[in-house]
Amino acid sequence: VQEQENIRRRRKTIEKYPTTRVNESTATCVNEDETTSNNPREISHHSLSDHNETLDVDDDFDLDSLEEISSKSQFHFNSDCELSMDDQDEPLMSEELFSSNNDQNDNFLHFYTTTKTRTFCRQMVEIFRDANISNIHCLRILKLISSVLPQPHNSPTTLKALYDSIQVEQLFNKRLICIQCHHNLSHNDKICNKCFSKEKKYIASIFDVNQPLVFTRTLDRLSSEIEDNRKQCNLNHLSRQNNNNDIIFNQVYKKLQNRHGSSSFISLLLHLDGISLCKSSKLNLWLLSCSLIELPVHLRYRRFNMIVLSVWIGHCEPLVDLWLEECFQQLNDIKKKGISTRSGINYKIIVYGLTGDCPAIKLATKHISHQGYLCCWFCYIHGIHVDNKRQYYFEKKIILRSETEYEFYSKEAEKTKTNIYGHLGRSPFSVVFDIPLPRCIVIDYMHVSLLRHTHTIIQYLYQKILKPKQRDELDDLFRHQAFPHNFNRKMRCVKDFSYC
Repeated sequence: VQEQENIRRRRKTIEKYPTTRVNESTATCVNEDETTSNNPREISHHSLSDHNETLDVDDDFDLDSLEEISSKSQFHFNSDCELSMDDQDEPLMSEELFSSNNDQNDNFLHFYTTTKTRTFCRQMVEIFRDANISNIHCLRILKLISSVLPQPHNSPTTLKALYDSIQVEQLFNKRLICIQCHHNLSHNDKICNKCFSKEKKYIASIFDVNQPLVFTRTLDRLSSEIEDNRKQCNLNHLSRQNNNNDIIFNQVYKKLQNRHGSSSFISLLLHLDGISLCKSSKLNLWLLSCSLIELPVHLRYRRFNMIVLSVWIGHCEPLVDLWLEECFQQLNDIKKKGISTRSGINYKIIVYGLTGDCPAIKLATKHISHQGYLCCWFCYIHGIHVDNKRQYYFEKKIILRSETEYEFYSKEAEKTKTNIYGHLGRSPFSVVFDIPLPRCIVIDYMHVSLLRHTHTIIQYLYQKILKPKQRDELDDLFRHQAFPHNFNRKMRCVKDFSYC
Protein backbone atom coordinates (compact mmCIF):
# COMPACT_ATOMS: atom_id res chain seq x y z
CA VAL A 1 0.00 0.00 0.00
CA GLN A 2 2.80 2.38 0.90
CA GLU A 3 4.52 1.64 -2.42
CA GLN A 4 1.33 2.39 -4.40
CA GLU A 5 0.92 5.72 -2.59
CA ASN A 6 4.51 6.64 -3.51
CA ILE A 7 3.85 5.87 -7.18
CA ARG A 8 0.62 7.88 -7.12
CA ARG A 9 2.43 10.83 -5.48
CA ARG A 10 5.16 10.74 -8.13
CA ARG A 11 2.60 10.74 -10.93
CA LYS A 12 0.90 13.81 -9.46
CA THR A 13 4.26 15.54 -9.35
CA ILE A 14 4.87 14.69 -13.04
CA GLU A 15 1.51 16.19 -14.01
CA LYS A 16 2.48 19.44 -12.30
CA TYR A 17 5.90 19.54 -13.99
CA PRO A 18 4.97 20.42 -17.61
CA THR A 19 3.62 23.85 -16.69
CA THR A 20 6.90 24.99 -15.22
CA ARG A 21 8.96 23.42 -18.03
CA VAL A 22 6.83 24.96 -20.77
CA ASN A 23 7.15 28.37 -19.14
CA GLU A 24 10.91 27.92 -19.00
CA SER A 25 11.11 26.88 -22.65
CA THR A 26 8.88 29.81 -23.62
CA ALA A 27 11.04 32.23 -21.72
CA THR A 28 14.11 30.73 -23.35
CA CYS A 29 12.68 31.19 -26.85
CA VAL A 30 11.32 34.72 -26.37
CA ASN A 31 14.30 36.06 -24.46
CA GLU A 32 16.96 34.23 -26.45
CA ASP A 33 19.48 37.05 -26.17
CA GLU A 34 19.29 37.03 -22.37
CA THR A 35 20.10 33.37 -21.91
CA THR A 36 23.51 32.34 -20.71
CA SER A 37 23.98 29.70 -23.41
CA ASN A 38 22.77 29.51 -27.02
CA ASN A 39 23.52 25.82 -27.27
CA PRO A 40 20.26 23.84 -27.34
CA ARG A 41 22.08 20.69 -26.34
CA GLU A 42 23.17 22.34 -23.07
CA ILE A 43 19.61 23.59 -22.41
CA SER A 44 18.15 20.15 -23.04
CA HIS A 45 20.75 18.45 -20.87
CA HIS A 46 20.17 20.96 -18.06
CA SER A 47 16.42 20.27 -18.17
CA LEU A 48 16.90 16.54 -17.94
CA SER A 49 19.34 16.79 -15.05
CA ASP A 50 17.00 19.01 -13.02
CA HIS A 51 14.15 16.68 -13.72
CA ASN A 52 16.03 13.64 -12.45
CA GLU A 53 17.29 15.43 -9.34
CA THR A 54 13.88 16.70 -8.16
CA LEU A 55 11.64 13.83 -9.15
CA ASP A 56 13.85 10.74 -9.04
CA VAL A 57 11.65 9.03 -11.64
CA ASP A 58 12.09 5.27 -11.90
CA ASP A 59 10.93 2.88 -14.64
CA ASP A 60 7.24 2.76 -13.65
CA PHE A 61 6.25 6.20 -14.99
CA ASP A 62 3.15 7.17 -16.96
CA LEU A 63 3.91 7.09 -20.73
CA ASP A 64 0.74 8.97 -21.65
CA SER A 65 1.74 11.87 -19.45
CA LEU A 66 5.14 12.20 -21.13
CA GLU A 67 3.56 12.20 -24.59
CA GLU A 68 1.27 15.00 -23.48
CA ILE A 69 4.31 16.86 -22.15
CA SER A 70 6.07 16.55 -25.49
CA SER A 71 3.06 17.69 -27.51
CA LYS A 72 2.35 20.65 -25.21
CA SER A 73 5.97 21.74 -25.18
CA GLN A 74 6.10 21.54 -28.96
CA PHE A 75 2.91 23.57 -29.26
CA HIS A 76 4.10 26.35 -26.94
CA PHE A 77 7.46 26.52 -28.67
CA ASN A 78 5.91 26.94 -32.10
CA SER A 79 3.39 29.56 -30.97
CA ASP A 80 5.87 31.70 -29.00
CA CYS A 81 8.67 31.55 -31.59
CA GLU A 82 6.22 32.42 -34.41
CA LEU A 83 7.19 29.40 -36.53
CA SER A 84 4.25 28.38 -38.72
CA MET A 85 3.23 24.76 -38.33
CA ASP A 86 -0.18 23.80 -39.65
CA ASP A 87 -0.03 20.15 -38.70
CA GLN A 88 1.73 19.08 -35.52
CA ASP A 89 2.35 15.60 -36.94
CA GLU A 90 4.25 16.97 -39.95
CA PRO A 91 7.84 18.29 -39.85
CA LEU A 92 8.46 22.01 -39.57
CA MET A 93 9.18 22.73 -43.22
CA SER A 94 8.07 26.27 -44.01
CA GLU A 95 10.05 27.59 -46.99
CA GLU A 96 10.06 31.03 -45.38
CA LEU A 97 12.70 29.71 -42.99
CA PHE A 98 15.10 29.28 -45.89
CA SER A 99 14.72 32.58 -47.68
CA SER A 100 17.85 34.59 -48.35
CA ASN A 101 16.97 37.32 -45.84
CA ASN A 102 15.92 35.06 -42.95
CA ASP A 103 18.12 34.61 -39.89
CA GLN A 104 16.74 31.11 -39.28
CA ASN A 105 19.41 29.77 -41.62
CA ASP A 106 21.97 30.42 -38.88
CA ASN A 107 19.98 28.46 -36.28
CA PHE A 108 20.61 24.88 -35.30
CA LEU A 109 19.18 22.00 -37.29
CA HIS A 110 17.17 20.85 -34.26
CA PHE A 111 17.31 21.11 -30.45
CA TYR A 112 19.60 18.15 -29.92
CA THR A 113 22.53 19.10 -32.15
CA THR A 114 25.09 21.85 -32.53
CA THR A 115 25.05 21.61 -36.35
CA LYS A 116 23.81 24.77 -38.03
CA THR A 117 21.09 24.51 -40.67
CA ARG A 118 23.18 26.35 -43.25
CA THR A 119 26.15 24.02 -42.72
CA PHE A 120 23.97 20.93 -43.04
CA CYS A 121 22.30 22.17 -46.23
CA ARG A 122 25.61 23.14 -47.83
CA GLN A 123 27.05 19.69 -47.14
CA MET A 124 23.95 18.05 -48.60
CA VAL A 125 24.26 20.08 -51.81
CA GLU A 126 27.94 19.15 -52.13
CA ILE A 127 27.14 15.45 -51.67
CA PHE A 128 24.32 15.56 -54.23
CA ARG A 129 26.52 17.25 -56.82
CA ASP A 130 29.57 15.04 -56.24
CA ALA A 131 27.43 11.88 -56.40
CA ASN A 132 25.63 13.12 -59.55
CA ILE A 133 22.24 12.09 -58.12
CA SER A 134 19.04 12.87 -59.99
CA ASN A 135 16.55 15.34 -58.52
CA ILE A 136 14.04 12.57 -57.83
CA HIS A 137 16.47 10.65 -55.63
CA CYS A 138 17.67 13.86 -53.96
CA LEU A 139 14.08 14.58 -52.96
CA ARG A 140 13.68 11.05 -51.57
CA ILE A 141 16.83 11.43 -49.47
CA LEU A 142 15.69 14.78 -48.09
CA LYS A 143 12.31 13.36 -47.07
CA LEU A 144 13.97 10.33 -45.47
CA ILE A 145 16.28 12.54 -43.41
CA SER A 146 13.34 14.70 -42.39
CA SER A 147 11.34 11.67 -41.21
CA VAL A 148 14.05 10.45 -38.82
CA LEU A 149 15.03 13.80 -37.30
CA PRO A 150 13.45 14.89 -34.00
CA GLN A 151 10.54 17.27 -34.27
CA PRO A 152 10.57 20.21 -34.77
CA HIS A 153 13.58 20.72 -37.05
CA ASN A 154 14.79 22.99 -39.83
CA SER A 155 15.79 20.37 -42.39
CA PRO A 156 14.34 21.12 -45.85
CA THR A 157 12.22 18.56 -47.69
CA THR A 158 12.32 20.17 -51.16
CA LEU A 159 15.22 21.10 -53.41
CA LYS A 160 13.98 24.68 -53.63
CA ALA A 161 14.04 25.00 -49.84
CA LEU A 162 17.49 23.37 -49.79
CA TYR A 163 18.96 25.88 -52.25
CA ASP A 164 17.18 28.83 -50.65
CA SER A 165 18.66 27.93 -47.27
CA ILE A 166 22.20 28.48 -48.59
CA GLN A 167 21.09 31.45 -50.74
CA VAL A 168 21.67 29.76 -54.09
CA GLU A 169 19.99 31.92 -56.71
CA GLN A 170 17.93 30.40 -59.49
CA LEU A 171 19.81 31.45 -62.62
CA PHE A 172 17.52 29.65 -65.08
CA ASN A 173 13.87 30.13 -65.93
CA LYS A 174 12.18 26.90 -67.04
CA ARG A 175 9.50 26.78 -69.71
CA LEU A 176 7.47 23.88 -71.10
CA ILE A 177 6.12 24.06 -74.64
CA CYS A 178 4.04 21.78 -76.83
CA ILE A 179 5.86 21.00 -80.07
CA GLN A 180 2.64 20.38 -82.02
CA CYS A 181 0.64 23.53 -81.24
CA HIS A 182 3.49 25.74 -79.88
CA HIS A 183 1.50 26.40 -76.70
CA ASN A 184 3.26 27.32 -73.45
CA LEU A 185 2.44 24.97 -70.57
CA SER A 186 2.55 25.52 -66.84
CA HIS A 187 5.09 23.62 -64.75
CA ASN A 188 2.46 21.21 -63.42
CA ASP A 189 0.98 20.30 -66.81
CA LYS A 190 1.95 16.91 -68.21
CA ILE A 191 -0.23 17.16 -71.30
CA CYS A 192 -1.18 20.06 -73.54
CA ASN A 193 -4.67 21.38 -72.78
CA LYS A 194 -4.93 22.97 -76.21
CA CYS A 195 -4.24 20.02 -78.51
CA PHE A 196 -4.68 17.31 -75.83
CA SER A 197 -1.46 15.56 -76.77
CA LYS A 198 -0.84 12.86 -74.16
CA GLU A 199 2.61 11.73 -75.30
CA LYS A 200 5.66 13.11 -73.51
CA LYS A 201 7.66 13.30 -76.72
CA TYR A 202 5.57 16.29 -77.81
CA ILE A 203 6.60 18.37 -74.78
CA ALA A 204 9.98 20.12 -74.73
CA SER A 205 11.73 21.82 -71.81
CA ILE A 206 13.51 25.16 -72.24
CA PHE A 207 15.87 26.75 -69.71
CA ASP A 208 16.68 30.45 -70.21
CA VAL A 209 19.43 32.00 -68.12
CA ASN A 210 19.07 35.29 -66.25
CA GLN A 211 21.37 37.17 -68.62
CA PRO A 212 21.75 40.53 -66.81
CA LEU A 213 22.80 38.80 -63.60
CA VAL A 214 25.18 36.31 -65.24
CA PHE A 215 26.84 38.87 -67.52
CA THR A 216 27.33 41.31 -64.65
CA ARG A 217 29.01 38.75 -62.42
CA THR A 218 31.16 37.36 -65.23
CA LEU A 219 32.40 40.78 -66.32
CA ASP A 220 33.05 41.79 -62.70
CA ARG A 221 35.30 38.77 -62.37
CA LEU A 222 37.10 39.09 -65.71
CA SER A 223 37.24 42.85 -66.34
CA SER A 224 40.92 43.17 -65.41
CA GLU A 225 41.96 40.35 -67.79
CA ILE A 226 39.81 41.83 -70.56
CA GLU A 227 41.32 45.31 -70.28
CA ASP A 228 44.89 43.98 -70.08
CA ASN A 229 44.34 41.85 -73.18
CA ARG A 230 42.76 44.79 -75.01
CA LYS A 231 45.83 46.93 -74.36
CA GLN A 232 48.17 44.15 -75.46
CA CYS A 233 46.22 43.61 -78.69
CA ASN A 234 46.35 47.33 -79.48
CA LEU A 235 50.13 47.24 -79.07
CA ASN A 236 50.34 44.21 -81.35
CA HIS A 237 48.24 46.00 -83.96
CA LEU A 238 50.59 48.98 -83.88
CA SER A 239 53.66 46.77 -84.13
CA ARG A 240 51.90 44.48 -86.67
CA GLN A 241 52.63 41.39 -84.62
CA ASN A 242 50.21 38.54 -85.19
CA ASN A 243 51.81 35.40 -83.89
CA ASN A 244 48.73 33.20 -83.54
CA ASN A 245 46.25 34.72 -86.05
CA ASP A 246 43.55 34.96 -83.42
CA ILE A 247 40.06 36.16 -84.30
CA ILE A 248 40.87 39.63 -82.90
CA PHE A 249 43.39 40.22 -85.72
CA ASN A 250 40.98 39.42 -88.56
CA GLN A 251 39.33 41.96 -90.86
CA VAL A 252 35.77 41.64 -89.57
CA TYR A 253 36.81 42.35 -86.00
CA LYS A 254 39.00 45.28 -87.09
CA LYS A 255 36.03 46.92 -88.83
CA LEU A 256 33.92 46.35 -85.74
CA GLN A 257 36.64 47.94 -83.61
CA ASN A 258 36.90 50.97 -85.91
CA ARG A 259 33.12 51.43 -85.80
CA HIS A 260 32.98 51.63 -81.98
CA GLY A 261 36.26 53.49 -81.54
CA SER A 262 37.71 53.68 -78.05
CA SER A 263 34.49 52.75 -76.24
CA SER A 264 34.55 49.74 -73.94
CA PHE A 265 32.69 46.92 -75.63
CA ILE A 266 32.46 43.16 -75.31
CA SER A 267 31.86 41.06 -78.41
CA LEU A 268 30.16 37.69 -78.09
CA LEU A 269 30.75 34.65 -80.26
CA LEU A 270 27.69 32.41 -80.05
CA HIS A 271 28.04 28.61 -80.03
CA LEU A 272 25.25 26.24 -80.99
CA ASP A 273 25.53 22.48 -80.65
CA GLY A 274 23.41 19.45 -79.84
CA ILE A 275 23.95 16.01 -78.37
CA SER A 276 21.83 12.88 -78.07
CA LEU A 277 20.88 11.96 -74.51
CA CYS A 278 19.03 8.71 -75.16
CA LYS A 279 19.00 6.57 -78.30
CA SER A 280 15.82 4.65 -77.49
CA SER A 281 13.62 7.71 -76.98
CA LYS A 282 15.64 10.05 -79.26
CA LEU A 283 15.86 12.56 -76.43
CA ASN A 284 18.45 15.23 -77.24
CA LEU A 285 19.88 18.37 -75.72
CA TRP A 286 20.77 21.56 -77.59
CA LEU A 287 22.89 24.26 -75.99
CA LEU A 288 23.33 27.91 -76.95
CA SER A 289 26.33 29.47 -75.23
CA CYS A 290 28.74 32.32 -75.88
CA SER A 291 32.38 33.19 -75.32
CA LEU A 292 33.95 36.61 -74.74
CA ILE A 293 36.26 37.41 -77.66
CA GLU A 294 38.17 40.06 -75.71
CA LEU A 295 39.45 37.49 -73.22
CA PRO A 296 42.98 36.14 -73.72
CA VAL A 297 43.14 33.00 -75.82
CA HIS A 298 44.12 30.76 -72.91
CA LEU A 299 41.12 31.96 -70.85
CA ARG A 300 38.47 32.28 -73.55
CA TYR A 301 37.41 28.65 -73.76
CA ARG A 302 37.67 27.61 -70.16
CA ARG A 303 34.35 26.24 -69.02
CA PHE A 304 33.79 28.75 -66.21
CA ASN A 305 34.42 31.69 -68.56
CA MET A 306 31.73 30.69 -71.07
CA ILE A 307 28.12 31.76 -70.54
CA VAL A 308 25.19 29.42 -71.15
CA LEU A 309 22.32 31.39 -72.66
CA SER A 310 19.63 28.77 -73.24
CA VAL A 311 19.05 25.00 -73.24
CA TRP A 312 16.56 22.89 -75.20
CA ILE A 313 15.66 19.34 -74.10
CA GLY A 314 13.24 17.46 -76.30
CA HIS A 315 12.60 14.47 -78.54
CA CYS A 316 13.18 16.35 -81.79
CA GLU A 317 15.32 19.11 -83.25
CA PRO A 318 14.56 22.44 -81.59
CA LEU A 319 12.09 24.85 -83.12
CA VAL A 320 14.55 27.74 -83.17
CA ASP A 321 12.03 30.60 -83.31
CA LEU A 322 10.03 29.20 -80.41
CA TRP A 323 13.11 28.20 -78.41
CA LEU A 324 15.18 31.39 -78.60
CA GLU A 325 12.46 34.05 -78.66
CA GLU A 326 12.74 35.00 -74.98
CA CYS A 327 16.51 34.47 -74.94
CA PHE A 328 17.03 36.99 -77.75
CA GLN A 329 14.67 39.45 -76.08
CA GLN A 330 16.92 39.43 -73.02
CA LEU A 331 20.02 39.73 -75.19
CA ASN A 332 18.64 42.75 -77.07
CA ASP A 333 17.73 44.40 -73.75
CA ILE A 334 21.27 44.15 -72.37
CA LYS A 335 22.62 45.33 -75.74
CA LYS A 336 20.59 48.52 -75.32
CA LYS A 337 21.40 49.09 -71.64
CA GLY A 338 24.93 47.71 -71.42
CA ILE A 339 26.53 46.02 -68.42
CA SER A 340 27.94 48.10 -65.56
CA THR A 341 30.70 46.59 -63.44
CA ARG A 342 32.00 47.40 -59.97
CA SER A 343 35.18 48.82 -61.52
CA GLY A 344 33.09 51.62 -63.05
CA ILE A 345 33.22 50.37 -66.66
CA ASN A 346 29.98 50.21 -68.63
CA TYR A 347 30.44 47.56 -71.31
CA LYS A 348 28.50 47.72 -74.55
CA ILE A 349 27.48 44.22 -75.65
CA ILE A 350 28.01 43.28 -79.31
CA VAL A 351 27.13 39.97 -80.94
CA TYR A 352 30.02 39.19 -83.28
CA GLY A 353 28.76 36.00 -84.90
CA LEU A 354 27.92 32.32 -84.68
CA THR A 355 29.99 29.15 -84.89
CA GLY A 356 29.19 25.46 -84.79
CA ASP A 357 29.17 22.33 -86.90
CA CYS A 358 27.19 22.02 -90.14
CA PRO A 359 23.93 20.68 -88.59
CA ALA A 360 23.95 23.46 -85.99
CA ILE A 361 24.54 26.31 -88.45
CA LYS A 362 21.99 24.81 -90.84
CA LEU A 363 19.46 24.92 -88.00
CA ALA A 364 20.37 28.46 -86.96
CA THR A 365 20.41 29.98 -90.45
CA LYS A 366 17.44 27.99 -91.84
CA HIS A 367 19.58 26.81 -94.71
CA ILE A 368 19.68 23.58 -96.68
CA SER A 369 21.77 20.84 -95.05
CA HIS A 370 25.35 20.12 -96.06
CA GLN A 371 24.18 17.14 -98.15
CA GLY A 372 21.99 19.18 -100.52
CA TYR A 373 22.50 21.37 -103.56
CA LEU A 374 23.63 24.97 -102.98
CA CYS A 375 24.48 24.13 -99.37
CA CYS A 376 27.38 26.57 -98.96
CA TRP A 377 26.59 29.58 -96.78
CA PHE A 378 29.11 31.83 -98.57
CA CYS A 379 28.88 31.01 -102.29
CA TYR A 380 26.55 29.60 -104.94
CA ILE A 381 28.41 26.38 -105.70
CA HIS A 382 25.79 23.89 -106.85
CA GLY A 383 27.38 20.47 -106.47
CA ILE A 384 26.84 17.23 -108.37
CA HIS A 385 25.49 13.81 -107.46
CA VAL A 386 28.14 11.06 -107.74
CA ASP A 387 27.88 7.52 -106.35
CA ASN A 388 24.96 8.32 -104.04
CA LYS A 389 26.87 11.28 -102.61
CA ARG A 390 26.74 15.03 -103.09
CA GLN A 391 30.17 16.30 -104.14
CA TYR A 392 31.42 19.86 -104.58
CA TYR A 393 34.46 20.24 -106.81
CA PHE A 394 36.83 23.14 -106.58
CA GLU A 395 36.15 26.06 -108.91
CA LYS A 396 38.47 28.95 -109.63
CA LYS A 397 35.64 31.40 -110.25
CA ILE A 398 33.46 31.56 -107.16
CA ILE A 399 30.27 33.61 -106.97
CA LEU A 400 29.89 34.78 -103.37
CA ARG A 401 26.63 35.53 -101.60
CA SER A 402 26.38 39.21 -100.74
CA GLU A 403 24.75 40.55 -97.59
CA THR A 404 21.80 42.08 -99.46
CA GLU A 405 21.21 38.93 -101.51
CA TYR A 406 21.34 36.76 -98.41
CA GLU A 407 18.73 38.90 -96.64
CA PHE A 408 16.50 39.15 -99.73
CA TYR A 409 16.43 35.43 -100.54
CA SER A 410 15.91 34.55 -96.88
CA LYS A 411 12.80 36.75 -96.68
CA GLU A 412 11.47 35.37 -99.96
CA ALA A 413 11.95 31.80 -98.75
CA GLU A 414 10.14 32.70 -95.52
CA LYS A 415 7.17 34.08 -97.44
CA THR A 416 6.88 31.38 -100.08
CA LYS A 417 7.92 28.45 -97.83
CA THR A 418 10.17 27.17 -100.63
CA ASN A 419 13.87 26.54 -101.22
CA ILE A 420 15.45 29.59 -102.86
CA TYR A 421 19.15 29.07 -103.61
CA GLY A 422 19.48 26.99 -100.46
CA HIS A 423 17.51 29.39 -98.22
CA LEU A 424 14.56 27.88 -96.35
CA GLY A 425 13.64 30.95 -94.28
CA ARG A 426 14.91 33.93 -92.34
CA SER A 427 17.28 33.18 -89.49
CA PRO A 428 16.03 34.19 -86.01
CA PHE A 429 19.65 35.05 -85.15
CA SER A 430 19.54 38.02 -87.53
CA VAL A 431 17.73 40.09 -84.87
CA VAL A 432 20.77 40.00 -82.55
CA PHE A 433 23.73 39.97 -84.95
CA ASP A 434 25.69 43.22 -85.25
CA ILE A 435 27.44 41.85 -88.35
CA PRO A 436 25.04 40.77 -91.11
CA LEU A 437 24.81 37.27 -92.51
CA PRO A 438 26.72 35.48 -93.96
CA ARG A 439 29.82 37.36 -92.77
CA CYS A 440 29.00 36.68 -89.12
CA ILE A 441 29.22 32.91 -89.63
CA VAL A 442 32.55 31.72 -88.23
CA ILE A 443 33.76 28.44 -89.70
CA ASP A 444 34.32 25.96 -86.89
CA TYR A 445 38.10 25.70 -86.67
CA MET A 446 37.95 22.49 -84.66
CA HIS A 447 35.86 20.52 -87.17
CA VAL A 448 37.45 21.92 -90.32
CA SER A 449 41.15 22.10 -89.40
CA LEU A 450 41.59 19.65 -86.54
CA LEU A 451 39.00 16.96 -87.32
CA ARG A 452 36.90 15.51 -90.12
CA HIS A 453 38.01 16.66 -93.58
CA THR A 454 41.56 17.70 -92.79
CA HIS A 455 42.18 14.52 -90.82
CA THR A 456 40.92 12.40 -93.74
CA ILE A 457 42.87 14.32 -96.40
CA ILE A 458 46.18 14.27 -94.54
CA GLN A 459 45.78 10.60 -93.68
CA TYR A 460 45.22 9.84 -97.38
CA LEU A 461 48.26 11.90 -98.39
CA TYR A 462 50.40 10.19 -95.77
CA GLN A 463 49.47 6.66 -96.82
CA LYS A 464 49.22 7.07 -100.61
CA ILE A 465 51.37 9.95 -101.84
CA LEU A 466 53.91 11.52 -99.48
CA LYS A 467 57.41 10.18 -99.03
CA PRO A 468 59.24 10.47 -95.66
CA LYS A 469 61.10 13.62 -96.69
CA GLN A 470 57.94 15.24 -97.99
CA ARG A 471 56.16 14.44 -94.71
CA ASP A 472 58.84 16.33 -92.78
CA GLU A 473 58.52 19.30 -95.12
CA LEU A 474 54.75 19.37 -94.70
CA ASP A 475 55.15 19.18 -90.91
CA ASP A 476 57.46 22.18 -91.01
CA LEU A 477 54.94 24.16 -93.05
CA PHE A 478 52.12 23.32 -90.65
CA ARG A 479 54.29 24.26 -87.70
CA HIS A 480 54.86 27.80 -88.99
CA GLN A 481 51.39 28.33 -90.45
CA ALA A 482 49.18 30.55 -88.28
CA PHE A 483 45.71 29.20 -88.97
CA PRO A 484 42.80 31.57 -88.31
CA HIS A 485 41.03 30.29 -85.24
CA ASN A 486 38.91 31.23 -82.26
CA PHE A 487 40.59 28.98 -79.69
CA ASN A 488 44.24 28.11 -79.20
CA ARG A 489 44.86 24.60 -80.57
CA LYS A 490 47.43 23.47 -83.14
CA MET A 491 47.24 20.78 -85.78
CA ARG A 492 48.83 17.40 -85.27
CA CYS A 493 52.08 16.58 -87.01
CA VAL A 494 51.80 14.52 -90.18
CA LYS A 495 54.09 11.87 -88.74
CA ASP A 496 51.53 11.25 -85.99
CA PHE A 497 49.15 9.87 -88.62
CA SER A 498 51.32 6.79 -88.94
CA TYR A 499 49.58 5.48 -85.82
CA CYS A 500 46.07 6.08 -87.21
